[in-house]
Amino acid sequence: MSTISSRELAEWFAFFEVEPFGYDYLNDLFANLAFWISSSMAKHKLKPEDFRLSYRQGGGDDTLVEDIKKVFGVK
Repeated sequence: MSTISSRELAEWFAFFEVEPFGYDYLNDLFANLAFWISSSMAKHKLKPEDFRLSYRQGGGDDTLVEDIKKVFGVK
């Protein structure tokens, strides 16, 4: 961080507010893509939040498999 000025850092913060980038942006992008693809096949109403990784806390692989089964109505 010592290689850029405080003004340039402030400009990057302002740019991020207008054009987000990084993990959060990609998470939202792929969550929306997964939502649109799966909403045509799902047995119940879905939301993009159902696919955002930040909303999946704990649980591990078994929880992920169970969530996928629920989305597609598999028992």
